[in-house]
Amino acid sequence: IFTREDFRTNQILLIAVAALIISQVRNSHIRPRFDAPPRLAALPLALTLGGSLAYLACERFLDVNTLSATLFGLASYGLLGLWLQPARWRAGLPAALLLIGTLPFGEHMQTFIGYPMRIATAALVRDGLAASGVGSIGIDTILVFENGISQVDIPCSGVKSLWTGAMFLIAATWIERRPITWRWWGTAVLFAIALFLANLTRVAILVTVGAFLGWKLIAAMLHVPLGVLGFIAACAFALWLLRQQKAINTPTAASSPSRLASRQRFFTPVLLASIILMAAIYTPRPVSGLDQPAPTWAFPDTLTVTPLPFKPDEYDWLTR
Repeated sequence: IFTREDFRTNQILLIAVAALIISQVRNSHIRPRFDAPPRLAALPLALTLGGSLAYLACERFLDVNTLSATLFGLASYGLLGLWLQPARWRAGLPAALLLIGTLPFGEHMQTFIGYPMRIATAALVRDGLAASGVGSIGIDTILVFENGISQVDIPCSGVKSLWTGAMFLIAATWIERRPITWRWWGTAVLFAIALFLANLTRVAILVTVGAFLGWKLIAAMLHVPLGVLGFIAACAFALWLLRQQKAINTPTAASSPSRLASRQRFFTPVLLASIILMAAIYTPRPVSGLDQPAPTWAFPDTLTVTPLPFKPDEYDWLTR
């Protein structure tokens, strides 16, 4: 994400999250002992193996960088859990998800669900205004009007607010020390609904002020404040729901040897052999681009031709 200017928000978030994690680790005095043998733990081991196998499959058949990076991050955190106490590993899971969340998921959401979400928002605004007696307006008119005044693309309005809101919820979960349970997932669903309603209200106000009242300049001025205020209100609602849940107890310093201690001596070589085996079978997706050089075109002498070479990203896309 550091090679493209489009991901400037992701770059800032990544640096901020990394600094926050380093600060929290230093304050909590977490020091994994990597000189000790790994501990046999079911959940971290399952996350390590499952994430690693899914990463190999993604690299071989899909070649989607964001998905591969996500699986690599999950597998790495699962591997780290073999040297951490179970309570500390579970408490640090939101931090790992927060770091993974800095990947450009917002751009993918904009591509795949951005347009359907905008169509649904415009349809609801049209029906709501018609039912309230304000007036009748078409979906295409609402979309064109919103595009005309939404010249500033802020990450807390529109479909990107779902990604930004997810980052906020995960960060609040980590700082407030709340566990990721079924109740937490219910909070996440309600938070997503609140963000959608905030965006719906924003579009309704902008259309009413700009399209019906004709105050387009005021509507353009209200675009950013309405997006920010709606996002803040939804975040405050999510934080209130989150604080209704019980916090994670402080993990104890050490635990007594488990009855699986007799298997620990076999676990390290098996784990090492598994990692070496997966590294050996790693096979990236074969390049299926141009196998032959481009043909040389013969143009008439009377035709004036100006060379226009491809940009690096365009060439990479055409030769994939």
